[in-house]
Amino acid sequence: MLDINDLRAIEQLLDKKIDPMYQRFDEIDKKFEAIDVQFEEVNNRFEEVNKRFEEVNNRFEEVNNRFEEVDDRFTKMEKRFIRELDKRIRESENLLLETMDQDRKILEKRMDKMEVRMNQLEQHTRITMHEESMNDIILQQIYELQKDVEQIKIKIA
Repeated sequence: MLDINDLRAIEQLLDKKIDPMYQRFDEIDKKFEAIDVQFEEVNNRFEEVNKRFEEVNNRFEEVNNRFEEVDDRFTKMEKRFIRELDKRIRESENLLLETMDQDRKILEKRMDKMEVRMNQLEQHTRITMHEESMNDIILQQIYELQKDVEQIKIKIA
């Protein structure tokens, strides 16, 4: 059996062998702690990046919402523009039709006046032609009377 001195010697030998291992484990622990700190820093950076991405995403959502609002406004403006354009086209058509109707009435009145004047001219022409015809007949009768008077003068003389 081992006495106390032997056990102490074994303990010292073991301590000599184990102490460097413990020191090595301490160094490894310190390295793991340093790696944990670095991982924590990387994790914090990822969280910051993630927050920034969330902020950017929120900004994009805000911009998208603004675009949707602008799109809605443009759609409303387009509808209002189309309604106003339709209204103005209808008003222009109605004004044009009214003007055309007024012009038609004026032209019809002028045509009626021209027809009356044409009828008057035709009647005047007929009367004039009748008068000329009558004048021709009267002249013919005067000419014949002059002939008869000449013949009577010749017979009397």
